[in-house]
Amino acid sequence: MRHAAVRRASRVWQECAVHVRGTLRNYGVQGELRRLDEYAAGTRGGGWAAFVADFAFYCRSQGMSRDETAMHVATTAEQIVLGAFDTSDAA
Repeated sequence: MRHAAVRRASRVWQECAVHVRGTLRNYGVQGELRRLDEYAAGTRGGGWAAFVADFAFYCRSQGMSRDETAMHVATTAEQIVLGAFDTSDAA
C-alpha cells in the first residue's frame, strides 16, 4: 500500500510540474526549463513526493483523517512557498 501511495504522489508531482511549465510558457517565459522537465520526467523531486506520501501514510496509521492530514500538509506547503517568495534572493 505504501509503495502505491508513493507512486501516486510521484505522478501528482510530475503532473504539477507539467502544469507549471505550461503556465510559465503562457506567461511568456522562454528558454530552458530543465528543472521542470526533470520534475515532469520523474528524475527530480521524487524524494519530496515519497516523503509526503510516507508522512500521510503514517498519519493515517495513527488514526488521523484524510482531510486533517491534507490540511496539515497543505498548510505546511503554503508556508514553504511563502517563505521561498519572502527571501531576498527570490526572483
